[in-house]
Amino acid sequence: MKLMKILITGSSGFLGYAIRKFLDEKGYETYGTTRSRPPLDKREFVFDINKDSCATVFNDIDFDVIIHTIGLLDDNARFKTLKQTNVDGTRKIIDYAKQKNCKNFIYLSSVSVYGFRTLGQNRDEYSTKIRPHFLFSKYSRSKAQAEVVVLKSGIPFTVLRLPLMIGKGDCMVSPKLVELIKNKQVFYFGKGKKLISIMPVDNLCELISILIEKPAYNQSFHVPSYHIPLDLFLNKHSSLIQTPFQKMKPSIFISWGKLNNMAKIILAFSWRGAHFQDSLIRKLLPEYHDLISWDNAIIQALNNKNTRFNTPISVKIQPV
Repeated sequence: MKLMKILITGSSGFLGYAIRKFLDEKGYETYGTTRSRPPLDKREFVFDINKDSCATVFNDIDFDVIIHTIGLLDDNARFKTLKQTNVDGTRKIIDYAKQKNCKNFIYLSSVSVYGFRTLGQNRDEYSTKIRPHFLFSKYSRSKAQAEVVVLKSGIPFTVLRLPLMIGKGDCMVSPKLVELIKNKQVFYFGKGKKLISIMPVDNLCELISILIEKPAYNQSFHVPSYHIPLDLFLNKHSSLIQTPFQKMKPSIFISWGKLNNMAKIILAFSWRGAHFQDSLIRKLLPEYHDLISWDNAIIQALNNKNTRFNTPISVKIQPV
């Protein structure tokens, strides 16, 4: 039987590294791309999505599956810069997938493609439309436009709209929340009882390991693992770092522009939450089960060597 060849773009990043490592350990022939560090092995290519030719860098390899994780998350960047990486870069990888008759292009999108309707409860894939031209944030607009490119590409695809991602290697969510809690910069509306959807990276890896063995679904899916109240999520971080969690009420003296991205997310989530149904993907893939609980994923994130707070905690992780 032919060994499946799988390309994971952005394998030096949080999600890409975890996915490649997981699939590699399952015996797949995995390839990756890096820009921020030297390659880890001969099947990881140095690749700048904005400059390099796919055919040249990838040695004209015919990949059975391409998992596209490269994305620029900096909402402080100009939209032109975000578009170049997130939209035009995605189109470049799709063009290569089309040339090589890739059987499944798996695109890691984001629930932020809904614009302001990212906020709310019980969102599903059918009643909520993506908003590629609606200004919620520059990042969300670029991800929505990239998803449109995938949907109209004509290649076999599966789009995964990711919620907040946590777990080992996370440098965007749990470490940033720790900074907010320590600096008393968690601003809140209400009591924080609105549900938010989250997903540990280990569970994403398990889901993808199932999807690569299936035909492309040619549609988009919500893929959260857990739906919990915002205050429970924040209190877990607070208890693990043994720092009391203080809710600060926003006032007219708080400048939205001076809040960092995570502070803005928490303030918005406290208002309406960000809850997305995952029933569609669960029905299609009854064999898919979560590998790790959300609270253990937070522990993994805070035990990372690359986290920014001073003393990483050491807490035993329990199985789900």
